[in-house]
Amino acid sequence: MGSVSSLVEATAKAMSVEESTVSQYSRQLINAGLLPKSRGRAVAAVGPRDAIRLILAVGLDGRFNASASKVSGYTNLLHDGVPQVIPQALEPGLRSYLSETVEDSLYYSMMLVIAPDGLVPEQLEGQRRAHRNLRYEFILNWPQVLVHDQQGGVVEAFKRSGTLLGHLEATTYTSFTLSCHLFDALSDFDFGLKAQDWAEFFEEALK
Repeated sequence: MGSVSSLVEATAKAMSVEESTVSQYSRQLINAGLLPKSRGRAVAAVGPRDAIRLILAVGLDGRFNASASKVSGYTNLLHDGVPQVIPQALEPGLRSYLSETVEDSLYYSMMLVIAPDGLVPEQLEGQRRAHRNLRYEFILNWPQVLVHDQQGGVVEAFKRSGTLLGHLEATTYTSFTLSCHLFDALSDFDFGLKAQDWAEFFEEALK
């Protein structure tokens, strides 16, 4: 499996950023517990969610010492209109959707994109193509994420519970956009995913 250092190298190459810059962000995430920490000769392995956090730390591009809190703030946003406390009695499928965070959504997209050819069930090929063309727009002025499809329409929106979506058309704002095409650059990275991991992912995706 890949290590944090190898993920730093792969991320720097994928995002065309200096490796030393990505390394500084990775150290902040490690210190905050958002990336695994190696101990002695035990080298910590990384997974797709680790890659997502590192990509966001670099893309959101703020002060190094604030990067971990910024990444956490965005990755934990919920779907627009979701209450802070989700009733346990909700039907499981609906509860799962309402509990989905930005990180969960990115993880699903990333897994579809990096899945080895030949493993993706035929029923999910259309989704795979659609997710490869998604763009996640992170509004930097306030905690909000908009997911755009290939035509530019907003297909999902995430925000902090208890706040309103910003009216972007009437406001000057800055944003960082993560295209899911970026995940293609990490498709050969060793995330340590075994056949069983893929089988469980696809089984859940087909529900």
